[in-house]
Amino acid sequence: MAGDNIVIIGGVPVDVADIDFNNRTSNVASVRTANITLIVLVSFFVILRLLVRGFMVRKIFADDGMHSLDLFQIFTNSLF
Repeated sequence: MAGDNIVIIGGVPVDVADIDFNNRTSNVASVRTANITLIVLVSFFVILRLLVRGFMVRKIFADDGMHSLDLFQIFTNSLF
């Protein structure tokens, strides 16, 4: 019966007939790769921002570094 494979999740009917609940594989490698890629991108733009700021203003202030660290921490904490 088709009705046996329907589960209500949050008020939304979900058909669980195609889900293999015995599959124990993990997506750790994919998640780790995505996280590392995003951290590298954020790091690149933070460093680029500091270099441009230093080139344009000829001074790097303490708040520039702290602001960049705050942005980096926000992105990395949201990933993990």
